Amino acid sequence: MLFRSLGSFNKIIGGVKNIQKIKKLKVYVHSLLLKQNISELSELEKHIKERLKLSFVILPVRPKDSLYKYNDLKVETGNILDANLNSTSLMGFPVCLLNGTSAQLTRDGSAISSAMKYYLLSQKFIKTKECKKCPEEKKCLGKF
Repeated sequence: MLFRSLGSFNKIIGGVKNIQKIKKLKVYVHSLLLKQNISELSELEKHIKERLKLSFVILPVRPKDSLYKYNDLKVETGNILDANLNSTSLMGFPVCLLNGTSAQLTRDGSAISSAMKYYLLSQKFIKTKECKKCPEEKKCLGKF
């Protein structure tokens, strides 16, 4: 995995372009919404969708064993509102999290790889007491 090192973005884009040359392969680009990248995701989405003409999905980070602490990575609801994330590529987020933003959940199932769909569907989502009161509750998976 390449990230946060000099030239990593260009290396990843170069790799994606090489894969695109193989006509039988479909390329999917997925990114996690993190504190560290929230300010760059709208521009990344634009680059992937408009310039590379690829599917793009932004997914929530979830608690799991990692080199990084979950609380150091996750974006708080207020920060999503403050960042004015202008995206139509969010998937797997609670609907209420996006109220008051211009961001939208994607309904395009073809924008995400089958493996990632199965991964998302196998996750434990919970509905809190607050979820039960939410007008969007029936349309929402809940929270990680």
